[in-house]
Amino acid sequence: MKDYLHWSLRQLYLLYFWPKQFAREVEGQRSGGPKLQFKERTIYLLKMLPWIALVNIFANIVIGFTCEAFGIDYRWKESWGGVALGVLFSVAFGVALGVAFGVLFGVASGIVGGLALGVISGVALSVISGVVRAVALGVTLGAINNVEKGMAFGVLFGVALGGISATSGGVVIGIAVVLAYWFSYFRLFSYPLDAALSSVAYLNGKLRPHAIKQAWQLCPVAWNEVIWMPLPFAAKLLTMLARQDREEGLRQIAFVTAERSLQIRVALRASEELALNDLQATSIKQLADVTEKLDWTTDAPVKLSEGLVSAFPRFERTARHVDQYLTLHSEYRKGESLKQALVEVEGLQKSLVVARGRLAPRLSQTAIKWRSLLEAEQR
Repeated sequence: MKDYLHWSLRQLYLLYFWPKQFAREVEGQRSGGPKLQFKERTIYLLKMLPWIALVNIFANIVIGFTCEAFGIDYRWKESWGGVALGVLFSVAFGVALGVAFGVLFGVASGIVGGLALGVISGVALSVISGVVRAVALGVTLGAINNVEKGMAFGVLFGVALGGISATSGGVVIGIAVVLAYWFSYFRLFSYPLDAALSSVAYLNGKLRPHAIKQAWQLCPVAWNEVIWMPLPFAAKLLTMLARQDREEGLRQIAFVTAERSLQIRVALRASEELALNDLQATSIKQLADVTEKLDWTTDAPVKLSEGLVSAFPRFERTARHVDQYLTLHSEYRKGESLKQALVEVEGLQKSLVVARGRLAPRLSQTAIKWRSLLEAEQR
């Protein structure tokens, strides 16, 4: 029983928070690999049926009492019939269409399909109840399409239903479907919690640097694949992790790039901040070490911005000239190396003056600091 609970709860977690991993583990999808066969799909969905039913039962109870609290008549007998029919139909539908859509579709449609049919059956006919039904339908479409990425289907369906409703005088119902669909698809209801957790994780990492890895695991980017909107402090937290533990930080940047496509900006910002930090120097010796520090950028886990990549060669050439200056014994050759370093950094400054991009001003400031260090050494 313990093994079943662990397995089934992980399936629900993956289904909602990490559908890409769900597809890999359950369907074995690697580069368009084969889906589960009919027998395997049937066994899997039957194993998940108790949880599908429990989720629908709990949701129907909550929605029913909520409707009654707001004075909306809720027909409990009809709603339970709708839940049972919706669950059975959705699971059977998932088994039948598993070859085309995968078992992921079957579980998702089973969870939200029964709920939608239960609400539609339980709410009596009226203008207000029509809106409630529309919201249930919109949320159902959004939830299924969220894991199946069937965005276009939901949009077209909502628009079509809105048009049909408008012709019958129920334009409010059509609007309710569309709004509920988008609300569910983009998971706006859970975004406040995601944003709060991201902020808490950042504060935890800042106050307890020794526990930065645990703080990153608390950040929703680490465990939730479907977050559409930007999360506060997520990039800063990942940058802090990369500065403290370079190997682990780059591994997590690569993970976000590969598994969190909706939050790839977090990986990009963290990589850029890490690169800019590696360019900082307060002595000639630190300038010479920059080339080694930037080795990771040649095979960066995320594609860096064009402005940063175009500036790297001149920073690296300057650093190599400084390294020669420090290792040579001939005063004449040392002086020539220092002059070449100054020529490179002056050229870099000129190119950054006319450069565009978000990072150009910060790169220009770094070049100015480098030039000041070189001129001081020359004097």
